[in-house]
Formats: sequence, C-alpha cells, structure tokens
Amino acid sequence: MTIDKSEWFKEHLTYEWQMLRYAYGRLSAVTPPSPDWSCFFECFALHARNLYEFLTSERDNRNFKASDFIEHYAADKNDLTKGVFQKIDAQMMHMSKARPSEASGKFNKRDAAKLMNWFNLEMGAFMEQMPDEIRSNWRGLPSQIGVVAGAVAITNDRDEVTHINTPSPIESELK
Repeated sequence: MTIDKSEWFKEHLTYEWQMLRYAYGRLSAVTPPSPDWSCFFECFALHARNLYEFLTSERDNRNFKASDFIEHYAADKNDLTKGVFQKIDAQMMHMSKARPSEASGKFNKRDAAKLMNWFNLEMGAFMEQMPDEIRSNWRGLPSQIGVVAGAVAITNDRDEVTHINTPSPIESELK
C-alpha cells in the first residue's frame, strides 16, 4: 500500500494541529480539577504527544515523522518539553505508581502554555521549510501558523493564564 504524503499531511497533520489548538483553547478556559479540565487535558495530551513525536522525528517506521517531509528535520527536545511530557506520562499515559497527588507535581495551565509556545515555534519552523506543493495543502491557517487560538501569557505564579481567544478552524467548523 502506497501512502500519498501530501494527502496524509492534508488530512492527518492538519487534524492533529487543529485538535491541539482546540483542546488548548478549551483547557485554558476551565479550572482543574473539574471533569472538563480532565477531558480537555486528555485531548490536549494525546494530540501534543502525537505532534511531539512527529516534530522530533521519533524513530518509528509505522508513523510519519517530520523527517519524512524534510530530510534530517528534527525539532529540539529540551528540558521544558522533557519535563512536561514526564508529567503527562506519569499523570495520564500510564497507571503509574508514581502518579502525582499533589498539585505541584501535576500538569497545569503553565505547562500547557509553555508547551503551546514550543509547538508554535517548532511548527512554524517546520512549515517554513516545507516544500510549497505540500504546504499548499495546509488547512491550519498558514499565514497564522504561530497563532494558536489567541495570545498566551502566564500572568502569575498560580498558573493563571491570560488568554485572548481567536477561534481555531475547528471551532469555526463546529458553529
């Protein structure tokens, strides 16, 4: 079976990006430990993990990765991303014996904002290098690739996030 990379990009990478943006926007608007927080956290974590593995070109011959589109491309893993994904893994991806109980060890709005900033930068860098014939299939607002459902700024040490909402494409489609 031959998979057309351009079609995959158009459908699947766009979907992952839109869902990450949508989940982040909703996550920013709710307060833990509500059921809505848990639901949007899980959605955010799923799409963040998929895009992280894609952008960092994780070795896996079953999945596409950024280096399948741009030779040798791999986004940088850093202390921030490693730390946030360690929290996500311990808190949600596994029934870990080390699952945190204290708020200080749990994924929070500050982590989400920092991770979204990383995704904005890395997805923007990836898209800048993408060949035009594939980039033209991007349905994720290519002129605003760095804008993720509004402006994000951490306002204080209590993980409160200032969020100016700009509907993502999927939000517009749902209305």
